[in-house]
Amino acid sequence: DGIRFDHCVDSPTGRGRVQKGVATTLDLSATQGVLLDEGIRKFTEIEEERLQGFPDDWTKYGLYNGVVKEISKTQRYKLLGNAVTTNVVKEIASRLKIS
Repeated sequence: DGIRFDHCVDSPTGRGRVQKGVATTLDLSATQGVLLDEGIRKFTEIEEERLQGFPDDWTKYGLYNGVVKEISKTQRYKLLGNAVTTNVVKEIASRLKIS
């Protein structure tokens, strides 16, 4: 089950929006998580990379002025929220007719 944390702020009950059997869309704010028996937790960066079809730690490092540096968690979530799901793009491309 998926949950959106951003609804906790807007909700008079202080609860997130739970979606049974559904995962919410990833966004820039990383406001999604999973509902477990023991509670709620936010997706990790690696889980979001996998959901987008990227290899583990795909967004962990970046090139800044010729120097490889580790990217902050906040920026990684933004990158992943802006990404296009590679598996979906691949499937669409495979079904397009080339004339």
